Amino acid sequence: MKFPIIILLIVFISQVHSQTYETRKVIAKADSTLKAVSGDYLYQFFKYDSTTYYEYTTKRNRKKWENLIKKPTTKGTFKNTFVRFNFRHPAYPWIHNFAGVQLDSSLNLSDSIDLRFIPRFLVEQKESNYISKEHAVEIAKKLPLKERINEIQARLIYNLFNIEGYSWLVSNYFDHNQTELVIIEPVTGKVLQHYNSYYGPLHGSKSNDR
Repeated sequence: MKFPIIILLIVFISQVHSQTYETRKVIAKADSTLKAVSGDYLYQFFKYDSTTYYEYTTKRNRKKWENLIKKPTTKGTFKNTFVRFNFRHPAYPWIHNFAGVQLDSSLNLSDSIDLRFIPRFLVEQKESNYISKEHAVEIAKKLPLKERINEIQARLIYNLFNIEGYSWLVSNYFDHNQTELVIIEPVTGKVLQHYNSYYGPLHGSKSNDR
C-alpha cells in the first residue's frame, strides 16, 4: 500500500515545483523590459521575433527547447529564454539587427540588453549625419586603387571597433576572386583600412562535381 502512495507523492511534488508560464506573459515581460531600457522613441521600431525559443526541463530533468509561441503555456519546468526583438527603421533599412532580452526562471532580466547596433544619431533622435554612399565611393576613388573589372560597390556595415558602430565598406573588384576593400568612418569620411581580400571559389580549387 505504501508504494502507490510514494508514487503519488512524487508526482505531486514534481507538479508543485514545476514552473510554467503563459507565453503571452513571458513576451509581455520581455517587451516591457525592452521598452524600459530603450525608451519610447527607439521602442517603436522593435518587433517581436516569432523564432524565439525557451529552455525547459522535463520530469526526468532533461533539457529541451521549444518555440515560445508554439503553445499558450510553456512546457515542463521553465528555465530561461532569450526573447528576440527585430529592429527595423523605415528610413534606415540598412540596420538589420535585433535586441535580445534574456529572462531567467523567475522572468527576471539576467543579462544586459545590447543596443550598441543602434546608431548614435538615432539614440539622440536626430537626422543621420553619415556621409552618403556616393561620397564614400568618391573618397575610395582618391586612393591608388587597382584597375577594376566591375562597378565599385559600397554599403554600411556594423562595426563594433568604430565608435559610431558602423562603417562604410567600399569594394573594388579587380579580379574574379579578389576585391580591394576600403573601410571608411561614416561621419568624418576618414579612411580606416585599405586592403585586399578574396571572395568566391579560389583559383585551383577542386570541384566536387563528378
